[in-house]
Amino acid sequence: MLTEADSQGQTLFFACVANNQLQVLEWLFERNALGLKSCRSDGRNLMHIAVEKSHVEVVQWLHQKNPSLITQCDQNKLTPLSLAAFNEKIVVLKLSLDMRCKTHKKSHPDILKSISSVIIVTKKLPVSQLQSLQPTYELCVQTLGAEHENVRELEQLVL
Repeated sequence: MLTEADSQGQTLFFACVANNQLQVLEWLFERNALGLKSCRSDGRNLMHIAVEKSHVEVVQWLHQKNPSLITQCDQNKLTPLSLAAFNEKIVVLKLSLDMRCKTHKKSHPDILKSISSVIIVTKKLPVSQLQSLQPTYELCVQTLGAEHENVRELEQLVL
């Protein structure tokens, strides 16, 4: 019953993510961890939905339980990260970059993709929101070094 899907392939797991019900999602996971691997008929997984809805706590929890969800493509070849960039979800992009900086080596291509996405969206933000990216900038300096071209570009935008 926990993994029964409707005609679009949505399960109870999808309903929890879409409605930001992290406690219920945790409860479901305890009873059936395989539910996190499900995809809808359009190829979107739980992370796609959490990103689309900007449910940051759910994104963090899903990433802890199954980091590969962030790199899976839907039928339109969009990963959750590219979906966040496309929809200018800076909170999710920042979170993704922070998580990747903490878990990967500095030369990892996912970090470079993440920082590029953050830069693109940051250029469109009002000046009042740029200060909130300073901790992310500092983490990028620690991970990639202050001399990295993307870090310098982010520095020009944030500081």
